[in-house]
Amino acid sequence: MLKRTAEKSTIGRVSGPTRRRTLRILATAGLAGVAGCTGTLEEIDSGDDDESDDADGEDIDSNERRDDGSNDSDQNDVSEEQDDETDDIGNEDDSTTDDEPSDTESGEQDTDDAPTIDDESSDDEADETEDAGQDRSDPETAELTVRVIDDADNPVDGASLTLVPHLEEVEAPDHPIEHGETDVDGVYTDVLEHHVYTIEVEHPDYEFRVGEYTHDGPGEVTVPLKLVGDPDTTDASSVSITVVDAEDTPIEGAAVSLIPYVSDLPIIEGETDGDGVYTETIEERVYMLEVAHPDHGDYRREYIHNGPDEITITLEAGAGEPSITVTVTDEDGVPIEGATVELQAYVEEGEGASGETNVDGVFTASLDEIDYTIHVEHPDYEPEGWVINIPRDTQLTIELEPFRERADLTVTVVDSETDPIEGALVRLIGPDDDPVYDSIATGETDAEGVFTETVREDTYFIEVSHDDYERTEVTHEHVGPSETTVVLGGG
Repeated sequence: MLKRTAEKSTIGRVSGPTRRRTLRILATAGLAGVAGCTGTLEEIDSGDDDESDDADGEDIDSNERRDDGSNDSDQNDVSEEQDDETDDIGNEDDSTTDDEPSDTESGEQDTDDAPTIDDESSDDEADETEDAGQDRSDPETAELTVRVIDDADNPVDGASLTLVPHLEEVEAPDHPIEHGETDVDGVYTDVLEHHVYTIEVEHPDYEFRVGEYTHDGPGEVTVPLKLVGDPDTTDASSVSITVVDAEDTPIEGAAVSLIPYVSDLPIIEGETDGDGVYTETIEERVYMLEVAHPDHGDYRREYIHNGPDEITITLEAGAGEPSITVTVTDEDGVPIEGATVELQAYVEEGEGASGETNVDGVFTASLDEIDYTIHVEHPDYEPEGWVINIPRDTQLTIELEPFRERADLTVTVVDSETDPIEGALVRLIGPDDDPVYDSIATGETDAEGVFTETVREDTYFIEVSHDDYERTEVTHEHVGPSETTVVLGGG
């Protein structure tokens, strides 16, 4: 468990064989969506004062992103007063006509008739759901379907999806990060707890997309992807960046860099003029925005450019490096001395830090104000891992659980005729009593249809897939060396 005693931020988990966990607050390119029930899909707020909404709901232009990485009013911020406002993304395919019966008349609700960006009740109901303080031991769930398509509306097979709960609790919440892949129809379906999720979509042939979705009932989201570097699918528009100090005085000579996430594209660089302004026409995609001045603190954040935009950035005079203090304890709050703490830059480039906790269970480091993975280990305890943003003077408390015994878990995959299936992809997810514990092992079956992994004793969710068969999911209680057989159909 992780607790934040200063500067709270969103929390999640990361997959890995050593129980790594993730806090993702990435803000990258948006999704287009079809909302189901009261769910809505939003693009993450850019923090900019953008009054232009997408009038027809066909694309994701001129939406805003949240700047979840900064809660301090004295920190560098991008139009902070707008940070809590996002524009819902409407339905991509709204084919309902006046001649068709309404939901009330027919007694049914079609996903095509789901609320659009004009249905303000969606956000209100989502807020009420969060405020209700539901018992996490029995959370409400509903099915979510994510459909990934290209610019010609063709399904995109094999797109990787990550669904990250957008959480605001100070203590580590009990909501899992979900991972999956679209099938040949470009579809991924999962049953999720009612929550707000960040949905990330990746494919090697397409640009990375991410957006925000309020999931409070059965829903469907459509995600259009753009081919990497395709000039026919990438528009260009202007961005105006104004850099000021804490007194709103323009800062001349501030270095501005816009770094595309597509590695083979050039970095865009320039300086602010006498009015503290830098203007450039850039392609509409995802960038890392960096601003620096020798007499002021540095600034960096992810920036989604979806159309003509104006940004105001405030730099602090003589700002020092942000610091992080990590306190490691056991479940009773007793400090753990000698725990190894390792921090590494998560996406952006940056210096990491590592060391051991002292007699008070404390480790301190000075780091860049970016996302880091933090991994904590001790031979007598279960390891913990997170991804966390480092604002200034961050203080974390991480609780380690006692070490559990490990044993071999063997999964045998067969077809309906009990013949072994070679090359089936097996994912071990769990344990069942710890919903934030994500995928811990992934591998393929051998010629005998067998996959074996040494894991701690607990209950696991096992997901098995193969190109020639239907994907199957089972639950398995693992005590000591154990075996289970999974039968795939549809071969």
